[in-house]
Amino acid sequence: MSVTSRYFHLMVLSIVVILSMLAFGGDGLILKGTQMSFPAAKAAEQEALRAFGDLPVSFVPNSGRYDERVKYSASGPGYTFFLTEMGATYAFVGSKQNADKAYSLKVEFAGADPDAAMRPGSRRSGTVNYLVGADSTKWATDVPLFGQVTYENLYPGIDLTYSGKKRRLKYEFAVAPGADYRRIKMVYAGADSLRVSGKGNLIIDTPWGELVDKKPYVYQESGGEKVPVDSKFVVSGKAVGFSIGWFDRALPLLIDPGIEYSTFIGGSEYDYGLSIALDSDNNAYITGCTGSPDYPTTPGVYNPTHGSGWDVNVTKLNPAGSALVYSTFIGGTNLDRGTGIAVDQTGNAYITGFTESTNYPTTPGAYDRTIQGAGLGAAGIGAQSVGIEREDAFVTKLNSSGSALVYSTFLGGRALDVGNDIAIDTSGNAYVAGETESNDFPTTLGAYDVTHNGDLDAFITKLNAAGSALDFSTYLGGNFIDGASGIALDFSRYVYVTGSVESNNFPITAGVYGDEYNGQMDAFVTKLTPDGSALSYSGLLGGTGDDEGADIALDYERNVYITGGTQSEDFPTTPGAYNTTFNGEVDVFVCKLEDGFTELEYSTFLGGDEEEFGFG
Repeated sequence: MSVTSRYFHLMVLSIVVILSMLAFGGDGLILKGTQMSFPAAKAAEQEALRAFGDLPVSFVPNSGRYDERVKYSASGPGYTFFLTEMGATYAFVGSKQNADKAYSLKVEFAGADPDAAMRPGSRRSGTVNYLVGADSTKWATDVPLFGQVTYENLYPGIDLTYSGKKRRLKYEFAVAPGADYRRIKMVYAGADSLRVSGKGNLIIDTPWGELVDKKPYVYQESGGEKVPVDSKFVVSGKAVGFSIGWFDRALPLLIDPGIEYSTFIGGSEYDYGLSIALDSDNNAYITGCTGSPDYPTTPGVYNPTHGSGWDVNVTKLNPAGSALVYSTFIGGTNLDRGTGIAVDQTGNAYITGFTESTNYPTTPGAYDRTIQGAGLGAAGIGAQSVGIEREDAFVTKLNSSGSALVYSTFLGGRALDVGNDIAIDTSGNAYVAGETESNDFPTTLGAYDVTHNGDLDAFITKLNAAGSALDFSTYLGGNFIDGASGIALDFSRYVYVTGSVESNNFPITAGVYGDEYNGQMDAFVTKLTPDGSALSYSGLLGGTGDDEGADIALDYERNVYITGGTQSEDFPTTPGAYNTTFNGEVDVFVCKLEDGFTELEYSTFLGGDEEEFGFG
């Protein structure tokens, strides 16, 4: 069984994707109003959004807006942060889809001085005006903004400062010479549980996900330099303190953790994220599949209603990860799974994967509107089950607002066909890599290989910008089981593909580094000409065990980077690489190849004594 068969599908069946986002930043302001249509105006709008998104957290005096116990507050999309004399409260507001999930977490300073003075720090530029209600006497105008707030002598000789940096709220304890840091005790009222991770981070479990308090960076300044001091969190029930190693008690001591926020995206059933892409504005696009009828969707999208079984999910998050730009289902009445996603220059999302739904949505004029596949149940890299009645790859283009399909087409023959990855050129042509059992998979005249070779072949297909025809489509494989899992393009539109080979006659070109089949399964790297008619080079990477390429990327000099998993103790590594010794049952490998694949620029293992696999 292939490495992917063993590890990828087990992982897919057991992992709910958690998307990390910074809690206390994001877009400080959401601009609303008439959409500007002129390019210059659109560019100005995007630049304004980016600028507001980069605004640091600011602290605002209460000014009568909140309960008198609140001295300062900070706000952003989905949260408000309150500072009182005896603690801090994080209040998270539910989304439109989860309005009933508002939640607050209070941090109390146990044993602290209740009369500790609260002093604002440096002023930020600008002011805030609260013009709420008809009674102007209750309005607050020209309210100042501050970059930090300090509790002075919160504990004897210990100050606590909250500050706002880009997209992150930070706190720091300043311990004066001779003061006892062991008096610091933060009690997290409202947390489900507290724990310290293997990396030393404090994990605060909440109904909304995890607050992650980074391992404290503790240091002293001596001779103009920061001298690190060993430290760790200490947890006792819901209380947290610090354990600190040796330090010079004649010097001040600084304890500096940092807070991040992590949240879930999903519903009441299983939800998987299998591929992610970024646009030029750092919006994140995720695809995968979901069995949750209540997976979060947004108003006005292509399909806000779950079908039956499993649907493709396509979700776009803003750059801060604090809000959904759009989120939609795509699918029919059976299993539909998105495995690869790419985004063009105008924000259209291209998704590939596979479907068992005869009614998977297609569009008029698309290349193929009828499902073809009747799966034979081979245990290939993309095979998900045995005895599938119909299973085709698909290519779907979703417009930039997520409200409509630009085009959507099946792609396949009479057996099992799976699209694994997708890339887009600057003209909007889509390039798909995957695997097929079909001896009638659609190929094009003049393509490199128009004949099915073995039980399972890789395929590489270029679809035109309208989604109406194949510019080229070719098999790639030998006499047994081969599949493509990753695809990339260079600026001249040469196509680079990686995946896995179990065929001892997989096509290899002269002069490449990996010119021999090494074992039961090898990774491969193949470069095709822009018209798909020939191989620029093709070679193998591996040792005597199973080796599988999972993903591929390029730099501007056409150097190739691939990652995947290996069971081979003799997987080729290079002198001076990070780790040249096999570590455990399965290791990640990371390789850099010079264009031409005549040698390895570097190659390293990455792993521990159990199982690790690199997917992207």
